[in-house]
Order: sequence, then structure tokens, then C-alpha cells
Amino acid sequence: SNDLVVPLGTNGRPTAIGGVREFTVNGFTGTPFVRTRLIAGLGSMRHSQDSGASGISQITWDGGSSAVFDPTGLGGVDFTQDGSTAVVLDVLSYDFPAGQSVDIEVELYSAGSEVSVATHTIDSAITSLTRINLPFANFTRKTGVGSPADITDIGAVRLRVFGNDQDIDLQLEFLGTNECRFVPDSNNMVVDECDVCNGDNTTCADCQGVPNGPDVPGTSCDNGELGVCDGGTYTSTCGCQRNVNPSVELCDGLDNNCDGSIDESFLQLGEECGIGSGLCQFEGTYVCNENRNGVRCDDATLLQELADQCEESRGCDDVPNSGLVFDECGVCGGDNTSCMDCKGDINGVALLDRCGVCEGDGQSCLQCETFNQTDTLEELDLGTNGQEQHINLINRRVVRAARNTGDRATLRRARRFTKRINDQAFIEQEDNWHDAFRFVREVNQCANRLFCTSVSFQDNADDYAAGNDALRDLGLRALRRLRRLAPRRFNGLERINTQLHQANADLLTTVPLVQNVCS
Repeated sequence: SNDLVVPLGTNGRPTAIGGVREFTVNGFTGTPFVRTRLIAGLGSMRHSQDSGASGISQITWDGGSSAVFDPTGLGGVDFTQDGSTAVVLDVLSYDFPAGQSVDIEVELYSAGSEVSVATHTIDSAITSLTRINLPFANFTRKTGVGSPADITDIGAVRLRVFGNDQDIDLQLEFLGTNECRFVPDSNNMVVDECDVCNGDNTTCADCQGVPNGPDVPGTSCDNGELGVCDGGTYTSTCGCQRNVNPSVELCDGLDNNCDGSIDESFLQLGEECGIGSGLCQFEGTYVCNENRNGVRCDDATLLQELADQCEESRGCDDVPNSGLVFDECGVCGGDNTSCMDCKGDINGVALLDRCGVCEGDGQSCLQCETFNQTDTLEELDLGTNGQEQHINLINRRVVRAARNTGDRATLRRARRFTKRINDQAFIEQEDNWHDAFRFVREVNQCANRLFCTSVSFQDNADDYAAGNDALRDLGLRALRRLRRLAPRRFNGLERINTQLHQANADLLTTVPLVQNVCS
């Protein structure tokens, strides 16, 4: 039979859900020759009990042939996918012996321990095909399990015939749902995408073979042609019929002759067209004319108006819209200042002097200061004299220390040494005296030296500094000779020698080294 979900028949039929089914008979009473039988063949199943025999026959659909029951073996079949609302059972015959009824039970399993059961009692004889409906709504949770089965996720089905009385003969032809009587495919579907039982998706396929697709007759299609010929409409036989036929090429931005080129007959199309000249040239573009059979310069009238306005707006610099005119000095765009004198008179004769003063005498910006530095120069001379006198003091102590040794040779050498040192000190003191008064006594210094010449006294200052260093060194030589002759260190004499030298050096830094001569 071409039954849907749970067909009856021989074991291992491809028309059975899961492709296989398992038969079981459990006899309650009888002998090896008096027993309960379950016979499958010729598209039906027969439950038969001999006189004196009773028992239960069972068929299981769980997707396998193992004796171990798998409540999820069918992989989760949706019994409602085709709109079914009930399990149906087709009965061919029932002999109703001695007025005895028979119970038929159907169990539906889903994930885990979810089981629903429905039972139907046949209590009269059946001699022709009779359909028994077991609505899904009548299936109840099986006693002892956690939840009722999910009708949309069935994993196994069981059919039981309870032959509690003797001599019962019952013949069944079909067990399935009440809509499509076909076995689910590999995706557990029994209806195709066109909602056709056991269909192949062709009854609702569009012109591209897509079920329920959009490409149906009367809709647009791509015919692979060029220009305006591209695009068509599906015919009733799913042919793609061209919507527009080729024609003479027009100037309209379309490929009218369907050769792959647009407006190829109008060579100037899109090129620039100009009106006016120079900075007042305005450019447009050649566009299709109103008749679509030629080209014209886009907005030619407006371009001419713009060119005329541009020419009228040129300034004295020949630049459009610059707004520049000649000032009173004859300068284009000027502000009358280029020929204005320092008094603000246009073309006047008043001039600025070298100090930036209009009609000034050129003296206001020199900012000169004169001061007398005679006292400083005399202090430089006295400082040198002090160094010489301190050297003479040290040398007198050298001679005394040599005399105290009692050695005449030592004394002679000391006198020769001190004379040589004193003579050199006198020469250095004389030179520094001259150097001190080579500086000018009246110093003139100006802040604005732009109009001045400068006289430098740097060489004179360098000579004085060299003499100051030389006198310090002569004092140190005399101290070294004194320390060799006497046991004392004479630190006081050395400190005075250093102080005299530093005082002269500090005083020298106060002497200006530049004299400004300004006219």
C-alpha cells in the first residue's frame, strides 16, 4: 500500500516510516498448536487467535530492526506538516466472535520519556473496509510517564492489538495520518514546497525552476541583449520575449539600435562649447537637441548674458568683478598713499628725517649719554701700584729670611732674585699706568648707533688685564722663594696678592670698551 506514516505489510518495506518495522506476539494462553498469530502480507496485517488461545500482537516503527526500542529513532517527524489532525486506522474485517470486542492501542513517542496513547474498541463485526479516526486531541499522556508526546516531533510509533478473548480474527490495512498517505523523505517531509503530497516541487516552480519563485509568466526577465533591447517578459511557456525592438539611433542617452554603443552618431555630444573670451569665457556642454536628431550648446543664451556682464564688470586690473579703480596717484586699486608725503599731502614735498620725524633735524633718535670716568681710571692706576708695593713687601721678607740662614751665598742669590722681581714689577706697573690712562676720560655712548661710528678700547683692556696677571704671577714667584727660605706658609700674603689682582680685574669690567662718535 502507498500509506503515509505507519504502513502495515512485510517487515523492511520502503513504504514504512523509517523503512523498517518490528513484529512482536505475546501469547497468554494456548499450546504449540493452539496459538496467537500475526501475519503480514499482500498489503495488510492479520491478527489471528486459535480457539483456546489469547495474546497481544505489536508492531513497532522506530527506524531500526533491533530488539532494543529507540523512542527517538525516526528523528522527529512532524505529523501535522500536511495539515493532518488525526491518526487513521483502516480495518478490513473483524469476526466479532461470541460478541467479544477487541481493543486497538496506538502509542506516539517523542524526545525523552514523552508518550501519548489513544485506544479504540471494536465492539461489532466488520465485513468491509472501515476507517477509524483517532484525533490528535484524543491522545493523552500515558500513565507513568512525564509528559505527553509532541505531535510535531515524533520519534517512534507502536500499534498493539489486545486479544484477551479467544478465537479473534482481525485484519488491518493501513495506519497513518488523515491527509497525505506517503512516507516522509530524508528531511522528514511528506509534502513538498508546493504543499503537494509526495510532490517534487515542480507544480509551483517558476521559470527558473525555483518553487514559489518570483520568475513567473508575465514578470520581467533578462534576455542578455544590449541597449533598449535588454530586458523582456516571461511568456506562458517561460520564454523571455523582448520588450523593445531595435530602431534608428537617436540622441537621447539610449542605445536605440542595440549595438552596445550609446548616441554614437553624435560625435560632439558631451564636448565643451564656449561663449566669450579670456576670463569672461563661459563654457557649456553639447547636449541633445529637442528633436533628438542633433546637438546644441547647453544654455547658450544664458552663457552670452554671463559673458556680457563679465565684460562690463572688469576693473582697472582687467579682472572681472575686481572692483578696482585708479586712485589720485594713478595706481590701480591704490589708496592715495603711494604719492602722499609725510604730512599727508598728496604729491607733497615734506620728507622724513633719518629718525623718522617728518621734516626733523635727524638728532632726536641718537639718544646719546656722556659721562666722566677719570676716578675709575685713577683707581686702576692705584690698583697696579698696590700690586707693585705688595711684591716689594714680599721680597723684603725674602731677603730677611735669607739673612737669617747665616749663609752668604743664599743671601746673595736672594738679593739678585728680589731685584729682578722688583724690576719686572716696576715695568709692569708703568705699563698698566699708561694703559689705564689710554682709556678716554669722557665717554660718549648712544642707544641708536645707526648714525654713529664706534672706537674700540678692547686692545687697551687686554693689555691692562695681561699686566694685572703678570703682577699676580710675580707675587706668587716671590712667595714660593719665601716659603723655601722660611718654615711658615705665608697664606695671608698670598691671599692679599689674590685680592689685589681680583679687585683690578673686577674694576676693569666697569670700564666701557666702546666710544660712540655720532654726527
